[in-house]
Amino acid sequence: MWGLIRRGVLLGTTLLALLFSIQVFSAQGFAQDTSLNGQWQFIQSHTLLSPQDLSKVQAWRTVNVPGLLNTNPTNGLYGNYRTRFNAPMRITHPERPQTLYIAGIRHNDRVYLNGERIGQVGQFTKNWQIILDNPNNLPRAYPLPNALLKPTNNELIIQIQLGFGQAWGAMLPGGVGISGNVEIVDEHTATKQYTQAVTTIHIIDSIIILLGIVDLALIVLLFKSTLHKFPEFIWLLLGSGLLFCGSLLLDIGHLQGITNDATKLTLLLCILFTPLVNAIFFNVQQRLATPAMLWSVTFGVTVCAFLLLMPFIPKEIKPAAWLVWSALTALLFIFSLVCAGLSIKQKRVGSVAMLMGLCIYILSIRTQWLPIEGLYNRNLVIGSLFFRYALVWAYFLKIKDISVRYQTLTRQMLSKLEEQKKSTARDIHDELGQYLSSAKLHLQLSEKTGQPQHQTLLKSELQNAIVSMRRIIEGLHPVVLEKRSLKEAIDMDAERLTKRNQICIEADVADMTVSLSNAAHIYRLVQELLGNITKHSQAKCAWVSIRQNKRSIIIRVEDDGIGVDHHSAASMSEGFGHVSLNERVQLLGGNIEYGIPKSRQGTFVNITLPIASD
Repeated sequence: MWGLIRRGVLLGTTLLALLFSIQVFSAQGFAQDTSLNGQWQFIQSHTLLSPQDLSKVQAWRTVNVPGLLNTNPTNGLYGNYRTRFNAPMRITHPERPQTLYIAGIRHNDRVYLNGERIGQVGQFTKNWQIILDNPNNLPRAYPLPNALLKPTNNELIIQIQLGFGQAWGAMLPGGVGISGNVEIVDEHTATKQYTQAVTTIHIIDSIIILLGIVDLALIVLLFKSTLHKFPEFIWLLLGSGLLFCGSLLLDIGHLQGITNDATKLTLLLCILFTPLVNAIFFNVQQRLATPAMLWSVTFGVTVCAFLLLMPFIPKEIKPAAWLVWSALTALLFIFSLVCAGLSIKQKRVGSVAMLMGLCIYILSIRTQWLPIEGLYNRNLVIGSLFFRYALVWAYFLKIKDISVRYQTLTRQMLSKLEEQKKSTARDIHDELGQYLSSAKLHLQLSEKTGQPQHQTLLKSELQNAIVSMRRIIEGLHPVVLEKRSLKEAIDMDAERLTKRNQICIEADVADMTVSLSNAAHIYRLVQELLGNITKHSQAKCAWVSIRQNKRSIIIRVEDDGIGVDHHSAASMSEGFGHVSLNERVQLLGGNIEYGIPKSRQGTFVNITLPIASD
């Protein structure tokens, strides 16, 4: 099983490396004499303007092509590029058909040459009209009619969509603009470059989808291969599933002509809910947020998604819904970062990999934050892949660490079991055996002499043997629970330890109904904790509290002994006693917490056990 998981991680790493190698080797050259790269004029507009209308506009600004745009949503959803160029004589030759080749445009576009439309990819949408059929980042190859080309002063206009709603952050993800070289080439060269680019995009998207499938398979294998219960595993699997579904909204679907609106709407919903699921995943580890808080945020995200995606909702409401969703998403990412940081502070195995993956994922949300153009506008998807594989690697390390700990624990338990057997044998031989031998002797003397004192001594030795036998059995199994309640058993144990060790032990145990096996586990946990206090804490008093609510049983044991510093409290679980205590709690599906009381010197231990455990 572990070999299969290692091969899966190796395959994922290899595919990620292949993605970057494709980016390096797929770089396109362009002919300098027909390149239209450089400074263009640009303006935003609230409506789609015709070339005639654009000719009347004066407030143009200068932008670089290729390059991504810095846009203001209040200035409109549509962007208009304009440039003028002179055509070399070989381009205007009638026997040489030419093509306008654009190596990459983010999302949809419409192109005009000298006032006539020569091509369009995708659909232009109105404010808050969400259409998922537009391309992500594809090349364009538009034939140039020779009749339109002039030797000098040709005007080229490229219109693009900048976003889906007029609100901050509602621009299209990953940035917008002309992201690739713009050039005029012959038809054969354009076809060759376009085919190569589209093939590369197919390969990249296929690798991304394959990486997502491998990621999900690795999570399932990790879940099945570990004996340890990770309650956050279901959220890890769900989060990776949502990120995988979001990665399906790539150009491979556009190129294959997949136009099912319901399917694409479902995939978009996956993207909207991903930050929430990731935050819940981190919260299960740290439990910083209450269920009520999580339900409130879930309700808010659901309402915002409904208001944004339903076409019959008035568009005046959508900006507010978008801003609320953006604020909730930002809070969820911050919350996830805090949880990941706390895991590092607590020195949890794999926490550094988790935090690094989360940071890469957040940084990849907007291409403008990165120093490189990226893999055909796949930065967010690739960032999510790094995040998902970082989580898989973190849990690989965790499970391996747990495996080592279990091996250590097994050796210690076998050693402890052997010591217990020796101790039991010694008690039977030195104590019970002596009482029985003495009783046998007095029985023989009584039969020979008939003296009554031998009968009295015989009864005394048999009574001592019975007491010794009960004490030995009690050490192996708490027989007292078969006749008394858990509360009575713990009260008796506290009273016994108080008399024996001259320490005041106060037990406050609520009346509760639990199974005999669970009562035995709780009794042993309290026994072990009180035993540690009497042996190591030098305490004068100890307090035991056991409470039950609707979902769990809470055990708190506290003392006023010498205590430990915070570092020691964080690493108390390394001794065998605490390791066995931790493992017993984890087997019951519970949680254990060590700490220092705020009001006094000493140590406390909180144990929470689910009622459903049996």
